[in-house]
Amino acid sequence: MLCVQCGAAVDVTSAKIPPTTSYSIRNELLTSNLCPLESEVPYIERIIEDHQPRVNALNAQIDILQTALARFVRERNGLVSRAERYRAVLAPIRRLPPELVAEILKLVPFTRGIAYKTIEQPPWTLGHICRSWRETLLQCPLLWRRFTFTASPAAFPPDMIETQLLRAAHSPLAIDFEWDKFTWTSDDRAGVLWNPLLLHSSRWQSLRIRCHDQTTSDIILQLLEVIKGRIPQLEKVEFCVKRRVRPASTKEWDMFSIAPQLSEFLTTEALWDGYSPHFSIPWTQIRRYRGVYSSTHQLDILRKAPNLVDCSIGFDVTLATHGDVMLVLPPLRRLLVEGTSILDHLTAPSLELLVVRGAGPNLLSCIQRSSCNLTTLGITRNSSFSGLIELLKSCPLLTHLFLSSGDVVSSAEAVFMEPLFTGLHVSDSASDTSTSITICPNIEYFGFLWVDDSAFPAEESFFRMIHSRCGPSPSQRLRSIRLLTTFNRGQLVSQTFRDEMRRLEREGRLDVDYFDEEEADACLAQL
Repeated sequence: MLCVQCGAAVDVTSAKIPPTTSYSIRNELLTSNLCPLESEVPYIERIIEDHQPRVNALNAQIDILQTALARFVRERNGLVSRAERYRAVLAPIRRLPPELVAEILKLVPFTRGIAYKTIEQPPWTLGHICRSWRETLLQCPLLWRRFTFTASPAAFPPDMIETQLLRAAHSPLAIDFEWDKFTWTSDDRAGVLWNPLLLHSSRWQSLRIRCHDQTTSDIILQLLEVIKGRIPQLEKVEFCVKRRVRPASTKEWDMFSIAPQLSEFLTTEALWDGYSPHFSIPWTQIRRYRGVYSSTHQLDILRKAPNLVDCSIGFDVTLATHGDVMLVLPPLRRLLVEGTSILDHLTAPSLELLVVRGAGPNLLSCIQRSSCNLTTLGITRNSSFSGLIELLKSCPLLTHLFLSSGDVVSSAEAVFMEPLFTGLHVSDSASDTSTSITICPNIEYFGFLWVDDSAFPAEESFFRMIHSRCGPSPSQRLRSIRLLTTFNRGQLVSQTFRDEMRRLEREGRLDVDYFDEEEADACLAQL
């Protein structure tokens, strides 16, 4: 033992600790509630007094040991901390070349914009981590190419925008701008923000703008009129208005009419949501399109865009009739359409993905007329299930199937769910001698949304169908299922059903999850 004052060796065992005195007292007094005799009280008091010196001596020794222990702990913690600092010097990340660090930083997602006090947008945040990362950022212009504006205009001082433009050098620019009614109150303040960016419109590669309503969208569109003929590198435009209200004016904006590299043009943020301003676009070069217009205008767009590969069509008014108009779209691979009536006028021989709202006879006729090899089919807000078996028979190559009901499904239509699930059942060839053909034998992903408030339909048949399609056999290809309900996850299916699904998932035979109605679009986007 060392003295905490001078460090000299101390023999704590030689310290004099008073002995205790032994007295003969009845043992039962310590193990019962008996009252001591008057003659025993003095002896008991003497025992207590004799113990106290020894307790005090032991406390003194403990204080010495605790003081020494505290000093040893401080010394140990200091050595551990110093060792950790030296260990950090040997960290592999310090040996990463700047080129690899730059590639990693490019993968950091752009979240919110520059906030009031905290800079959340890369690369501003990343530059504060360490000096070497800041040097890497300053030497990589591509890391400064994206501008994300979602906060108040006061959060984007012009000098910060100018600095980022300077650091981006000659890199193509990606601009993401959201005008929210709660943060943007003046078109003058928006102009202050946009003016530096407009001067560099020749470097724009992508432009994404989300507005609250038509008033705010018109302000932005007026600011953008100066870029006409000055966007040679622009490849993608996404201009979304959140409120789905038919505009009073149908003015056609032409700032994107001269854009030689433009190939993607999206005017809604989600499937069939919002309203789309009218634009003059070089449609012949557009390969991906999403918008909400009248059926007449949509057909006119499809007529002008023969090279579409990916198309999402929504309607802002009641569908009109268009006689014998027939459009052939040979390159079209993906089609998402609100309603099926427009399918009477479309032929798409290369179609691989089709998502529609509601199922009708024109859906089947479009698939048969196109002679396409569909691999993905989604039918949303469907209130008619009687013809689904015939429809699925015309799609033998399906690997992804998504079905959802309408808000209200009649009892007459609900009864068709039983034969639907029975028809999708995969029979065991070893025990089944029937000659019936399996419908859609290659399904790997199945999503089902029941929006009606009634209980999950034909639960037993549904489970047998799922169970028959997942397993070790080559014919059992189902690997992922998404059950969607309007209530809490899985509430409309029985506990027994959920338990069995969890068992299949634990065995590694199936990936199961539950979604609600609001997540249906995200589910469709993953098809």
